[in-house]
Amino acid sequence: MLSSTIEKSTLSPWIYSEIYMSNIIRRKPKLSHRPHSIDFSKKASILNNAKNLRIEYDLKLDNIIDLEIQNLLSGIMKLTILNLVH
Repeated sequence: MLSSTIEKSTLSPWIYSEIYMSNIIRRKPKLSHRPHSIDFSKKASILNNAKNLRIEYDLKLDNIIDLEIQNLLSGIMKLTILNLVH
């Protein structure tokens, strides 16, 4: 049975953030951000081009440690020895 009263608090951080964001986001009428008509030939062309779309992301690798095969093998050997001892 559903309660007819609306609760004014929650213990859920997820529910809180959803409600909070719904108060921040500005509502717009549909026509202000949607085209008035759809050109299906343009849409088909865009979809065909999207098949070949390749997005490349630049990575910030300053904090990544360079590993050489020697370091990896040394680490594997140490772990193997520790597992044999225990």
